[in-house]
Amino acid sequence: MALPRVLVLGDSFIRRLHEFVLGAPQHFSVDFHLAHFAVIKWYGIGGHTVTKTVQNDLDMIKSFKPDIVLIQLGSNDLTGETALRVGSSIDDFDKLLHDVY
Repeated sequence: MALPRVLVLGDSFIRRLHEFVLGAPQHFSVDFHLAHFAVIKWYGIGGHTVTKTVQNDLDMIKSFKPDIVLIQLGSNDLTGETALRVGSSIDDFDKLLHDVY
């Protein structure tokens, strides 16, 4: 049986967190100590919003075929949108991932 695939998806926060974890392997594990149980992929792009992620990253998501997606998005959206609208777009993105990918 194939290992579950986990995608850690987000903006520069995820990119910087990944770099931080890689820089301190004596304290942190980039695979969350789950290498025998899951395939982990980090994907963080600075400046990403929910809209940019939908526009630019669905091919990557489709090719990786994650079983689990940890999403950290929305903070860049808050500069021009209300919290309600950002939350709704995250919910729509979540539904897209669930229903299509």
